[in-house]
Amino acid sequence: MIAKFYHRDQPRDDRGRWTSAGPGWGARRSDGLQHHYLYQTLVCIRGDVRCTTENAWNGLLRNAYPGQDPMAGPIPLDGGNFNVFGEPSGAIRSTVDADNLNVTNETLPGHVFYKGIVNRSVVETPAGIFVRTEGFGTNPNIHNWVENHAAGALGFRGPDSNVRAYITNPGFYDRTKR
Repeated sequence: MIAKFYHRDQPRDDRGRWTSAGPGWGARRSDGLQHHYLYQTLVCIRGDVRCTTENAWNGLLRNAYPGQDPMAGPIPLDGGNFNVFGEPSGAIRSTVDADNLNVTNETLPGHVFYKGIVNRSVVETPAGIFVRTEGFGTNPNIHNWVENHAAGALGFRGPDSNVRAYITNPGFYDRTKR
C-alpha cells in the first residue's frame, strides 16, 4: 500500500492523480489531508481457461464499488449515480472507461469521504490478472483520513473476492434478481 500526504495545490495528471512535480509532498492541517492508496488483488492465475480479460472485466462491472449487488447485473457502460451499501451517506458517481478497463467512482456531496476518487481497473500480467484499486482525495481531518485508508484497505476485499468468484463461475452471476 502507498500512503502519502499531498498539498492541495499539488499538480495532477490527466486522470486526476497527484504528481511528484510542484510545491512538494505534505499537506498542512489547515489545507486538509490529502490521501492516496493503491492495492492490486490477484483475481486469477494464467493457465486457468476462465482467467480471461473479458471475465475479469465483466466481474469488475458487477463489483465496481463496496456494497454493489453483483447479482443485480453490471453497472451500465454509461455509468450512473449509486449509493455505497445503499446508504445516502455513500453517494457516488461511477464512470466507465471500457477501452481502458477502468471504472472511476467519485464521491458526491454528503458522502463520508466526499472529495475522493477511486479508480478500479483490470490489469494483466504474465502471472495472472489483477484488480487495481487506487484512491485519492482530500480529508477534512486526521480521523477521516485514517477511516478513509481503512475503508480503502478493507472495503474492496469483498468486491475483489466477488470478481474472483465471477471468473470461477460466470454463469452463476448471470442469474439476476427477479
